[in-house]
Amino acid sequence: MNKIKALLFITIFFSVNKSISQENIKDFTVPDSLKSKNYDEFLGEFSKNSEDTIRASIYLKSYLKKALYDQDSIKMARAYTILSYYQDSDQRRLSYLNKAILLSKGQKNKYFPVLSYIYMGVFYKGNWKYDKALQSFLKALEYAKKYDNHIYVHYAKCNIGTIKNKIGKHEEALEIFREAVALEDQKKEKDSITYAEILYSISEVFSNLKKLDSSNYYTEKGLKISRNNEYGIHSKLQLIKAINLFKKEQYDQASQVIHRIKKELYVLADKEEWIRAHFYLGKIKERTQQQDSAQYYYQKIDTFFQSKIYAIHEVRDSYVSLLSMAKTKKNKDEQLLYIKRLLDFDSTVSTTNRKLSEKLITEYDTQQLLSEKQQIIRHTQQKKNLYQRLFTIFIILFLLTSSLVLYQYFKRKKYQKRFEKLIRETYKKREPIEQETSFTSIEEIGMSQTLITELSEKLIKFEKNEGFLAPNITTTVLAKKFKTNNKYLSKVIHTTKGKKVNHYINDLRIDYTVERLKNDTIFRAYTVKAIASEIGFTNAESFSKYFHKKTGLYPSYFIKKLNAS
Repeated sequence: MNKIKALLFITIFFSVNKSISQENIKDFTVPDSLKSKNYDEFLGEFSKNSEDTIRASIYLKSYLKKALYDQDSIKMARAYTILSYYQDSDQRRLSYLNKAILLSKGQKNKYFPVLSYIYMGVFYKGNWKYDKALQSFLKALEYAKKYDNHIYVHYAKCNIGTIKNKIGKHEEALEIFREAVALEDQKKEKDSITYAEILYSISEVFSNLKKLDSSNYYTEKGLKISRNNEYGIHSKLQLIKAINLFKKEQYDQASQVIHRIKKELYVLADKEEWIRAHFYLGKIKERTQQQDSAQYYYQKIDTFFQSKIYAIHEVRDSYVSLLSMAKTKKNKDEQLLYIKRLLDFDSTVSTTNRKLSEKLITEYDTQQLLSEKQQIIRHTQQKKNLYQRLFTIFIILFLLTSSLVLYQYFKRKKYQKRFEKLIRETYKKREPIEQETSFTSIEEIGMSQTLITELSEKLIKFEKNEGFLAPNITTTVLAKKFKTNNKYLSKVIHTTKGKKVNHYINDLRIDYTVERLKNDTIFRAYTVKAIASEIGFTNAESFSKYFHKKTGLYPSYFIKKLNAS
């Protein structure tokens, strides 16, 4: 298993492919000199000759032939999984991995099909099919947990973290990599490649979150242990360092770092970092008023993108910048070209990965681009209709302005009515009940009257004591507090309140907030973020959204109206 573990370290984050002959295994004959060897000897020889793909192929196929003869499902799965790593045909690679998964499912083995799913996930991730990659890693995680394989749980989570980061779920990715770093720090003997790549991942996440000091901390930590630059990790960490320098507007230093490493980034199998390096060189030139040089770097990305699809936001942002430059120069041909590039990019991303598409398309949506394209064509072909178009535009602007004025007028009236309604309503704490609560459908609830009454009393006490203001209240937390289970608690709340547990908690919070804001001028002086924290919400955005959902007003508006009253 040593070789498998070594390969796994490499494939956790790297889409590496060492091709061997596509000779069908049925046509392969085990050499006479190897027929007496056992499985361990085959793997041992393979490990010694892994860089020699021809010799590695012979040992792996001999191992597989023996496993086929012995009808050993797990050994066949192991052979197909390792062989998949060396294939240059995507179809054969997936075929081998699917065979490995089918052979090992239900075998109750600690390593398979976990490892096969991880290899499949790495394959899909390297081909930008994040939905399929995530599905594979989740399967690996499921089997690893089922058979208590903590190491592979760790590996699967790391890969899931990289996908979450790529599709914009940076906060979720951060939690995964924080855990991964903590686990690696606990190890007495660390694998430097894996550890450095995890440090790279967490530094990238922090950079995406614009927490540059934290990003630089992990970057420097990773640089210290990756000086051999195995699989380009040192260069990738240097790129994060350069990106952080750019974000701090230290353009000269950022440019120097990128120029120093861009050749090293180009030799990596995954050209994502090379593209990102050129994008930031372009941004540096753009920020320093060197538009021609900026255009040069963006066009290099365009040229590379035409040969192979790389669905990362820097590619799209390059086209946005090129389109902006074309508009500045009033070059209609270039505008049409880059609008087409943007449309092609969005279409490709949308087809291959809908979720990624939604994250990438931030500045131009498809309809806007199509509209701009038509406007330019009409401008070129119908110059004689200029006055008519200007008149049409004037009418549209007039209608839009009139509509906006009317909309704002009715909106203010609607908000005023909602405000007045909130002022009239009064939130009161409930008193404990003195007798059993009666239910007409106890049989449907599936609980005894005594238990229902007991939980109802606890809920009333919970409301009276304002327990809902505590942060991080979940069904599980509340059920544990009430010494019952999630199912019973959810049923009682749904029956008595007509709500789900989280809606019940948040409604109480909003009712409390409205009443306190009406009566407490000091509380009214708090920021929305401070109010959210005070009443148990994790952030101001979720508080504002829920406040608006329940009251029809945003808290900032409500406070402003209260202060003006």
